[in-house]
Amino acid sequence: MPNILLLLACSASPVKSPQANGTDGLIHISTAPDGEAPRSTAMSDKDRVFAVFRSSQEAMVECYLPALALNPMLYGEMVVGVTLNGAGEVSEPEFVFATISDESMRACVLAKVTDLAFPQLQRESVKASYPYLFTSDRTPPEVVRALKVRHGLIPPDPTANPEQDPNAEPQQGQNGWYETW
Repeated sequence: MPNILLLLACSASPVKSPQANGTDGLIHISTAPDGEAPRSTAMSDKDRVFAVFRSSQEAMVECYLPALALNPMLYGEMVVGVTLNGAGEVSEPEFVFATISDESMRACVLAKVTDLAFPQLQRESVKASYPYLFTSDRTPPEVVRALKVRHGLIPPDPTANPEQDPNAEPQQGQNGWYETW
């Protein structure tokens, strides 16, 4: 059975929890300078929603394995969009973007996303999208790298040729600025 790598392309900064004093059970929260209110340590709706998406990795592998058995070279990305009501129920699941055209896998991913248990939200509704990257040990390494760069999992290669980087600062020629591609 081939090794499977399912990458989740969303990162969130860790939430610091209050420090408890071991002797008296006191929870101490440092106040902000200049008398500002302390920052809440509770997770935001965004953090809680993305935590559910990140925890759905095994469910998505269940969709990828049958498709991979039919096409061992299958790889790609699926950006899933959902609307969540205040109770955390999923409505209107859709693909915002997908490079995998296997219909049974697409139906499976949407069904799994619809069944995810999202927490109750602080708002009436929230729209969220989340990218899933599907690769196996047969996926060319340059494709895996490109998918990771596209979704911000790794930075672009700092040693790359700056003339080929569309975000690079244009080079200065003799008569002023010009770009080379």
